[in-house]
Amino acid sequence: MIEIIPVGIDRAAGRMLGRISCLVLPRRRRITADNLRRAFPEKDAAWHSRMTVKVFGNFGANLMEFIKFSAGRFSGSVEVSGMERLDPGVVLLTGHIGNWEITGMSVAAAGRELYPVGRRIHEPAFDRIVDELRTVYGSHHIPYRKSIREILSKIRDKKNICVLIDQRMKSGLPCRFFNRPVWATQIASVLHRKTGVGIVPGFSRHAGKKVRVFYGEPLDFVTEGDALRADFINTQRQMDWLEDRVREKPDEWFWMHNFWKDRWPAVFLDRDGTINEDKGYVSRIEDLKFIPGVMEAMRKLKKAGYLLVVVTNQSGIARGYYTVRDYNRLNEYFLKSLADEGVFIDRVYFCPHHPDDNCIDRKPNPGMVHSALKDLNIDLKRSFVIGDKASDIGLGRGLGIKTVMVMTGYGSDEIKKASPDYTADDLAAAAEIILGSRCGA
Repeated sequence: MIEIIPVGIDRAAGRMLGRISCLVLPRRRRITADNLRRAFPEKDAAWHSRMTVKVFGNFGANLMEFIKFSAGRFSGSVEVSGMERLDPGVVLLTGHIGNWEITGMSVAAAGRELYPVGRRIHEPAFDRIVDELRTVYGSHHIPYRKSIREILSKIRDKKNICVLIDQRMKSGLPCRFFNRPVWATQIASVLHRKTGVGIVPGFSRHAGKKVRVFYGEPLDFVTEGDALRADFINTQRQMDWLEDRVREKPDEWFWMHNFWKDRWPAVFLDRDGTINEDKGYVSRIEDLKFIPGVMEAMRKLKKAGYLLVVVTNQSGIARGYYTVRDYNRLNEYFLKSLADEGVFIDRVYFCPHHPDDNCIDRKPNPGMVHSALKDLNIDLKRSFVIGDKASDIGLGRGLGIKTVMVMTGYGSDEIKKASPDYTADDLAAAAEIILGSRCGA
């Protein structure tokens, strides 16, 4: 029935069906609205409300287009650009944006077998229907679980793989997406490192009565050096690419799934003396020297599912040794230097006040951690504090979480004034203690 309805009428009917589902599915409506509020906090309530309805409407239109496309009655309404970039054996990377089914099936419709990699739909009956519609054009689903061997085989046979990067994962690598942590698949990065295969991003947009599909230039992925470093950098780059596309037209992304519901353990890290050498009120870029081993240690913690949250007292500002502007300039360099090594810090909080000011944010007071709890979905009971001063240990003890004091910085002197749960030579050793404690993720 849907197949023979004229294009335009069926899409309008789909949008209406989607808007009705927005009314009758209150839980999904709440998830959608909450996701939009968190992703676009600068927008007002009216914008969030309008966008929520549009998201449901677009999903209904997508379903109608997908059915018609599978029946061969919508191909004239699809415009494709960049197909020449999808050489045989190339990996197509995409997400739930525009009409994602048509984004992938356009490859199969051009006469090439396509093997989408992703999780199964939770409802088995619906999953079977979708699979049947996909296979009309030669699109064959590969489940994420135990998929690498099969994927490598398909690439050797010059088949096109499609990786859907924004499904909710239970493993992978923690990445930042709309400034919030998510598990993301690193399959594309692993394939690129192991085979050199190109990673071509693709997405679609609704444009009047048409769907426009775009296949872009291959993503610039890192291959040299430490494998985990490369995978973190590449996986974050793919999520940054998707976020940029979603921000361009937010009503065309699938905000209805609970992508950010995980609770994360965190490691609250002191900065000076723990991550970098403490030369006394570090404020200049030329004075920032990272302690050996910290990059690998933080990558290991992040891979295990710990958020990395820096909490640092910066009384040098109150003392007049440097300004907030100086601090911000150094912090920007600090974060970029870490990101270049595949270490993506989830948040940085600093207290500029003098010890005599009794500021709630100044360690050992808990203000900076309380800010992190508001900003991130942190499981405090599974979290740790690492630092080189008694104030760091006092912070953790006041919060009731485990502490590790490192002997770098002022650790050797400050240990006399503190009672940490663990001591470690440096951050690398502290990470091994945490990862071996079985108290984390």
